[in-house]
Amino acid sequence: MCKANDLPISLKSNTFNALCTDFDQVTRATLQGMSDTGQDTAEINVKVKITLTPDSAPDYTVKGIGQQTRSITKPKFDHTVTAVIQRKEKKTGTLSGNYELVWDRESCCFVMRPIDDGQSSLFDGEQPAGEQTELRALPGGVIDAEFTEVAAGGQDADDLDQRREAFNWLKNFIDADMTVMEAMGNYTVRDKGGKVILSSGTGTGSPFYAAAETLEPHVGHPLTCTEGPDSIVIMCEDCDTVIFRMGDPDAVKDDPQEPDAEGHEDGAEEPGNGLDHPGDGEYPYEESSDPYGGSEAEEA
Repeated sequence: MCKANDLPISLKSNTFNALCTDFDQVTRATLQGMSDTGQDTAEINVKVKITLTPDSAPDYTVKGIGQQTRSITKPKFDHTVTAVIQRKEKKTGTLSGNYELVWDRESCCFVMRPIDDGQSSLFDGEQPAGEQTELRALPGGVIDAEFTEVAAGGQDADDLDQRREAFNWLKNFIDADMTVMEAMGNYTVRDKGGKVILSSGTGTGSPFYAAAETLEPHVGHPLTCTEGPDSIVIMCEDCDTVIFRMGDPDAVKDDPQEPDAEGHEDGAEEPGNGLDHPGDGEYPYEESSDPYGGSEAEEA
């Protein structure tokens, strides 16, 4: 049974009269503020902090010499009543488009890079014969160049220099991990940094042109770039197929219409034209000794 001076810990008692009074005042002020500002939403928060402190008090129930004490716990209640009249404002937006997320090594951060749509790419475009070659650096270290078309029957010095530029640039990707990607009908071979190496969107006069039908079967497949005898080849690891070959311009024959020293022309391989032994530079068949196609058995 509660004694006359006891304070029950209950909102129904007079113990928290100060808390109830503060709550009523804050509520009235909030409602008035909502009416004045035309707002229709508000929040009132009541926070009560309880602190229990160990202490001691005289124990008069114990008789004897000297004053006896007993252990007690002192409670303390701190309250806070706050009100917030909410005025909600909201704006939305979207950042998207024909971009891909790639890691930029120069800035050391992720960037949104426009997806190659075939309108501009490596070494694209064809120039009239005799026009000077223009080389320029693109963001990310890619070299953009245009090559002079050479008539059949000879290879001029400018064209040889251009082929050397292309061959030396492709050397940067030897042993690099690559993959085939598709965007808006255009197929590209890219390294892990997103740099475009081959594209079906370039002109056929580009040394880095690869036909869409050659790249399409390898979308998403891992590719590797290796250096073979007098050439650099890019092949699909999944299919064990060479999809692109570029011969060393200093090792090819004098006639640009002739195949290179390995018996292959530069550029993308025809679909399904793979090698049993990647990088050895030989097709998996034996040539007949008979110039008319007969076998040694037939001669016998």
